[in-house]
Order: sequence, then structure tokens, then C-alpha cells
Amino acid sequence: MKTTVPFHLKVLDDAEFRAGNLHTGFIAEMAERAKAKEKK
Repeated sequence: MKTTVPFHLKVLDDAEFRAGNLHTGFIAEMAERAKAKEKK
């Protein structure tokens, strides 16, 4: 069974999320940061 638990764990681990820097584009920006991190 697939769940969204891995996604939510990534959100909870995100420094911007923990700092409270949230807005309507947060998820999209988080995805962009993850892609950039993978390319390194």
C-alpha cells in the first residue's frame, strides 16, 4: 500500500519548514530544492 508518509517525513525534515517559512508555493520550492540537491 502506498502512503504519503515518505513525503511528509521530507517536509518535516526541511529546514525552511522547521523555520516556519511557509507560503502557498512551499511544496513547489521544496521540490525544486530537492531536484537541485540530486543534481550535485
